[in-house]
Amino acid sequence: MSADIVVTEQHIAELRLAFDWHDGPVVELPPEVSPWAAVRLAALGRRTSTPVPPYGSPKWDALADDEPAKYAALVRGAEAWRQHCSPEQVAADLRRELADVDRQTHERLRATSNDVSEVAGRAHRYVTAQLRRAVPVVPQPRRSS
Repeated sequence: MSADIVVTEQHIAELRLAFDWHDGPVVELPPEVSPWAAVRLAALGRRTSTPVPPYGSPKWDALADDEPAKYAALVRGAEAWRQHCSPEQVAADLRRELADVDRQTHERLRATSNDVSEVAGRAHRYVTAQLRRAVPVVPQPRRSS
């Protein structure tokens, strides 16, 4: 970004509001848009009324090469890559996914353990009842000392 362009949080908030002038924004600003992307998306949004398709999609391919919406898709794609593909972000996403897997595994083990305990308890009661019916309990004679 050139040194003479300074974009503040206030500018970004105003840019977000500026895109609400019709049914939906033509160029949506990502939640954590960089100042570099905000300036370019704002300029491209003023030059087009065409909704911005996802980069690389058939609708994107169908746009003319000089269509501002085509460039806006490139900027959005670059912003998505910046936000989600840094080594730090990939590591954070992986940690979150592994924590989810650990939590789900723990929940499954707990449920399985409860199921096994229930079945074991029923089996024990059943066997005990069958043994009582099949084998009469004969008191053992007491030994005298």
